[in-house]
Amino acid sequence: MSNSSQNNNPNTIFTFKFNLSMTLLLAAAVIVIAAANFYCGDTVHKNIVFFLLLLGGACQVSLAYYSLRNLQLATDAQRQSLERLAHQEKKLEQQRKADKSAEYAARWNDSVMFHSRKILRKITSLNNPQDVIRWLETDDEFGKKEDKENCARHILNFLEEFAAAIHEDYCDEEYLKRLFRGIVINIWSAMRDWAMQERRKKHRPTIFIETETLYNSWKN
Repeated sequence: MSNSSQNNNPNTIFTFKFNLSMTLLLAAAVIVIAAANFYCGDTVHKNIVFFLLLLGGACQVSLAYYSLRNLQLATDAQRQSLERLAHQEKKLEQQRKADKSAEYAARWNDSVMFHSRKILRKITSLNNPQDVIRWLETDDEFGKKEDKENCARHILNFLEEFAAAIHEDYCDEEYLKRLFRGIVINIWSAMRDWAMQERRKKHRPTIFIETETLYNSWKN
């Protein structure tokens, strides 16, 4: 494998290169020093020892420097790897939120919701929340009382589900806000009193609380 291929590999932290000319030069220097130490006198021998000690010290300093440098390179490589991983995870999380938000939009427009949306249009067309309560508690051409109330619960349960998902940061709130802000405000404004009545009937004071919280957040 070529040096350029190794350098471009993101999993490569250290790349060692051996220079043949430098290796031969160092080998020749060792032979010369060894020969001088063998054939020369005591004074030269001491000078050679002193030189080697200096050389050894210099090598130790050089080794420490390059060890520190390699450690820094390894740390930088690890940091860059973690940054790439964090960036990828962020993109995946954004895509997951976008997919979940699109799923709520698709469910709202699904044909399964057609009848409930028909009841909802009638609810939001009434003058005030008390009119909504009276209308839901009577039979008429839209259906029986139980059917209309079930549709009302279906609508609020749907809003409650995605309001909870927004609260838990499971969806893209800005995307859903652009699609559903008017729907949430109109529905809760019309059905607030009926929802409070449901809380009292069922002895569940927190029923539809996520929808109410979302309404208070989005109405401004």
